[in-house]
Amino acid sequence: MMEDDCGVCGGDNSQCQYPKETYTDTLDTQIKLIARVPSDAHNIIISRPYDDLYDIVISEAKTGKILLQTKDVDQESRQVVEAHTMFIITTNDIQQQIAAKGPMNIDIEVSVSLRKC
Repeated sequence: MMEDDCGVCGGDNSQCQYPKETYTDTLDTQIKLIARVPSDAHNIIISRPYDDLYDIVISEAKTGKILLQTKDVDQESRQVVEAHTMFIITTNDIQQQIAAKGPMNIDIEVSVSLRKC
């Protein structure tokens, strides 16, 4: 059996979903939910333009416990193991990206938070 992109259908990619959304809302609160990612998700990529205005926050959907936040990353690359998978955070002058191969063992929430000045 061959693994497919999403890890669900056993190799034929018939069940894979490729949500690609651009978030353009203005933040009117300190933290705002962007997406909920289900457990067992594979090949997750979250990217944003690099600036000092806001941070990406990944938390457990059930408890709200923060697993990682981009404000804690002060080098070009960092690896963090959470939710039974490795998240690789890379930063350059243009963008910041979080990638996870998966699968995860819990649902996670992806939020943005305003950076405190």
